[in-house]
Amino acid sequence: AFAAGSEFIAVGEVPTFGNQTEQSGLLSSKDGGRTWQFTNLTDVSSTLPRYGGAAGNTWVISGGSFPSGVSALPEGSRRLNRRVIASGARKGASGFKFADAALLNEAASDDDDAWTAELLVSKDAGKTWTSKYHSQGDFYFNEVSCGSEDNCCAVGEADQGERPGVRIWCTADGGEQWTENLFIGNYTYSLTGMEFVSATEA
Repeated sequence: AFAAGSEFIAVGEVPTFGNQTEQSGLLSSKDGGRTWQFTNLTDVSSTLPRYGGAAGNTWVISGGSFPSGVSALPEGSRRLNRRVIASGARKGASGFKFADAALLNEAASDDDDAWTAELLVSKDAGKTWTSKYHSQGDFYFNEVSCGSEDNCCAVGEADQGERPGVRIWCTADGGEQWTENLFIGNYTYSLTGMEFVSATEA
């Protein structure tokens, strides 16, 4: 979830109900969360929308997926990213833990197609969307943030495949072009959060 001025936005996937198909999209509220409007992004997005950021009329959604062959998550827990598991749905359970090597290795090492990364950009405050970056078989994106309508960055990671490590992708033209500004090739590293604290500092 993120904010754009006084508007609240949540991104993700709506699961299948009845005869409806699963839809990627966003929910937005202009009245402090009392009512919500769904925008379907299935025709634009090739992967799961995960995080969003905004500055002015520029909104960006980062997305991605990773090999999910981990069979035995603890009851009541959910996976925040490939490495981090959050528990707390059950009484007395709380906190976070890193998946151990044995759990991570249950995902087939040759399942590189499961890694996807995507950046969706809107220049009109969420009315229309375009996919400006998409890759498969390399890594996935976590959080994205914008310091101005021109400057936005997103963090990504992978712990296996051809380029394991962490990276930061940025744009200086409002999302039209994205470049990898930082790459650290260490599979034990993780970058989950990204936030601009001014127009140019993140």
